[in-house]
Amino acid sequence: MSWYVSTTFWTGAAAVFTAVMAGFTGWSVVASQRQQRRALQQSEQHHQDGFRPVLVLAPSDDAIPLDRSKLLKLVPTNSGATERTYIIACLLTNIGVGPALNVHLLLRMRGIDGYGISRELTPVSAGLLGSRGESDGSIRVTFKPHDGFNDVDVQLSTGDPWELLLEYEDVFGNRFHTIHSKIPLQPWTVCGKGPAPLGVDPAVANERLRATSAGLSDHRDDTGYP
Repeated sequence: MSWYVSTTFWTGAAAVFTAVMAGFTGWSVVASQRQQRRALQQSEQHHQDGFRPVLVLAPSDDAIPLDRSKLLKLVPTNSGATERTYIIACLLTNIGVGPALNVHLLLRMRGIDGYGISRELTPVSAGLLGSRGESDGSIRVTFKPHDGFNDVDVQLSTGDPWELLLEYEDVFGNRFHTIHSKIPLQPWTVCGKGPAPLGVDPAVANERLRATSAGLSDHRDDTGYP
């Protein structure tokens, strides 16, 4: 009888041990698969980062003037002309390591999305060959006023708070953006992944920045602005 009990005990213990080892093996397989997927994702991300473009508007004198309003000018036109032209006193430069595709240049006024102009640009290669602009270190953008941004808006635009937005993609289809602001209190260059965030009233953004600088607030919202 004691032999039977002992055999039953060890048989049961062996079964429990086998079940535990099977569970541990299964967990190890799942954990290994997760680790492999994570490693593959990291490897793919590193691979894509090796082709990431970074488009910026670089002032022709290589410095950001305190009065940024001089970076955007409207070319005088003859009466009856249907097109208008902005001169941006900057070079469009790709300081990243990969070409920028599906490039759009947007001028956003007063932080209001859709209030301004949008122009599609040709791809911009990386490096020095990717610099785009006139011989005087400027970019000319020609457009036609429309109902949402008519000729009166155009004439007033250079005096309003503006943002120059660049939206573009890498060779994998990932989207990126760069924002340049007229307001001196804002950083000149803000880069990020995905489409450009929704606009923020410059007055509100400046109040937040002043509060943060004074130590009254550490707030940052998801737009990338203080």
